[in-house]
Amino acid sequence: MVIRIGTSGWSYDHWHPELYPPGLTTRDRLACYAAAFGTAELNSSFYRWPRPAAFGSWRDRLPEGFRLSVKAPRGLTHARKLYAPEAWLQRIAAGWHELSGKRAVLLVQLPPSLPRDDARLAYFLRLVPGWMRVAVEFRHRSWHC
Repeated sequence: MVIRIGTSGWSYDHWHPELYPPGLTTRDRLACYAAAFGTAELNSSFYRWPRPAAFGSWRDRLPEGFRLSVKAPRGLTHARKLYAPEAWLQRIAAGWHELSGKRAVLLVQLPPSLPRDDARLAYFLRLVPGWMRVAVEFRHRSWHC
């Protein structure tokens, strides 16, 4: 069994000097972070989905064995609430594909206001490409059964 420990994100100013040495550029934070941790969650993708080239750049800059999880965009999870996910899944797959062997899971964080809806979730999960691993975070109480 492989256990990886990481955080939600890697570019935090307050991590100086505990993790990042003085003078380290913002661009070099990922390499420094990856030397200390084996995984991270890309949280900024929730607010703005990156271009496929950004995923390719992360893939090329991350060391072997590192895995990056990516949070699904709020447009899919909070605005659309998983309805009509086809266009979103195409965008996600384009970027996700670029991560190649560095990808971990797509984190689908459902809004706290979304009650349990098995049919909606099943429809969404059927459309997710088989090569894409997904973790779903249920936040409404009705899912806790």
